[in-house]
Amino acid sequence: MTCFESELEESRRELAAEQERTAGLRVALLSNRQIGMAMGIVMERFTITDDRAFDLLRRLSQGMNRKLVDIARDIVATGQLPVSPVPRRRSGD
Repeated sequence: MTCFESELEESRRELAAEQERTAGLRVALLSNRQIGMAMGIVMERFTITDDRAFDLLRRLSQGMNRKLVDIARDIVATGQLPVSPVPRRRSGD
């Protein structure tokens, strides 16, 4: 392999890494937008601050064992908070 071919191969690897990084940043940006929109809906609906709205989304995410961005997407799509399933009571309780 010549020096030129080595440099070309290194440039290709760097380009692939940058493309992967760009795709990851694009996903993060879209996720952030979804979360921001969901926070706005929650803030308006319940007349709460942005910190409290984010905390509510975070608690829903943890309680439902779902990613926060998925909760946010549901809220943006429906305008409603997702319903957390009610745990079943064990017999004898």
